[in-house]
Amino acid sequence: MNATPLSSSHKALIRALIYPIQFSKTPGDEVERVARDVLPHAGAKASPQEYATAINAALSSPEHLSKLLPQPHSEETVREYLAKLEACFEP
Repeated sequence: MNATPLSSSHKALIRALIYPIQFSKTPGDEVERVARDVLPHAGAKASPQEYATAINAALSSPEHLSKLLPQPHSEETVREYLAKLEACFEP
């Protein structure tokens, strides 16, 4: 993992990605829904490339991603969800 902390803009984008799954029992199962229904309308108004960059930075960061937004999921669950979501941005 990279020792570089996440920038505030990357944290904002990661929060926007965690928000729609915070009450889901199985966040990994929500990836398609988030990619299809949430990202195009997300309040952060970021491009797909900006989301992909933020996810990449987050996954390589030592930051406790599960603590960026109050929610019940473990760090492992949040990271697995983000990794699956990252795959949606690959060509």
